[in-house]
Amino acid sequence: MHKLLLKRVAPRCLLKINLRKAYDSVGWQFLKGVFEGLHFPSRFIQWIMECVTYPTYSVALNGSLHASSKVEKASNKVSLSSFLFVLCLEYFSRMVKAASNDSEFNYHPKCGPLKITHLTFSDDLLLFARRDVMPEQIIMDCLSNFGLVSGLRMNILKFSLYKTRIHGRELDDILELTNFPKDTMPFYYLGIPLALENPKGSKKPLVAWRDVCLPKDEGSLGLKDMKSWNSALLAKSLWNIHQKKDTLWRRWVVGDSSLIQSVEITSSQHAVATQNNELFQEVLDRFKAWPTGEKFCTKMAYDYFQPRGTKRIWAVDVWKSCITSKHSFLLWLWVQSKLLTKGKLQYLEIDQNCVLCGHMAENRPTLIF
Repeated sequence: MHKLLLKRVAPRCLLKINLRKAYDSVGWQFLKGVFEGLHFPSRFIQWIMECVTYPTYSVALNGSLHASSKVEKASNKVSLSSFLFVLCLEYFSRMVKAASNDSEFNYHPKCGPLKITHLTFSDDLLLFARRDVMPEQIIMDCLSNFGLVSGLRMNILKFSLYKTRIHGRELDDILELTNFPKDTMPFYYLGIPLALENPKGSKKPLVAWRDVCLPKDEGSLGLKDMKSWNSALLAKSLWNIHQKKDTLWRRWVVGDSSLIQSVEITSSQHAVATQNNELFQEVLDRFKAWPTGEKFCTKMAYDYFQPRGTKRIWAVDVWKSCITSKHSFLLWLWVQSKLLTKGKLQYLEIDQNCVLCGHMAENRPTLIF
């Protein structure tokens, strides 16, 4: 995503689409057709359709059900759970795949080998293509046909087009074809800003971040250290690469990156082939300890990478469960002489007396004793 902010990259564009009232607009016959096309058992299809076509709603009051009502039979739409909606989007995914395979579809850079055209999550879609008009034409045709058969339509207030290095007549043709408004990066997807530049802050913190991320028994807040957490997740990703060889993500990494070509770990022997055998042997020893059964224990990996300090005898008194969290935090700042008192402003010509008693200087000892 961040490459959409760069100028020296291959021309590309991204379509951001939101489906209007997605969970309440799917047609009955379409949903049943999806189940039949995926070869679900007929008994299972009958159960599901009975639940979604004519459901009964009741109000629970004091543990008893009251005022039962049924959905009108005249309606031909259903309210779906997220699991059923995913199956409906599978129909769209297969439609796009069939259309792109039967034509000279120009894939988004690096998406060609795996033939990735779009990503979906709930009712949000991201569609990728290059600078040509033909990929956008195929995508728009698929969206139109999908809306006709399913009842799902685009939300005209929530779709945008993002592009880089597409100008002039090419851009005008794409905008005319899609009728999407042109937008700029970054944008929010599922509440997360994509391709956001690094924010810059100027306010100095009271306690250094490396100290904040230490465990509570070492006199800190016990927050996650992002560098250590990232290392733990990278270790999990490396473990997944060698354990889950049939996943799309694993095939993407192996086909695009040369970083893991020098390392070969087999599930049976855990053999390693690299120039630094001692370092990787240590990593392999850790890898044998972190997995629990068929799963990778990220917590154990994080405990290994997390920086450590020294035990603090006062930590037990500060972080007692009977103390309000706000008070524990203030006490934690007081122990480390980090409270913002007037005593820290001696270079200013102001009244430094305590605002409570008015007689003694406001500093660390006078706040408690």
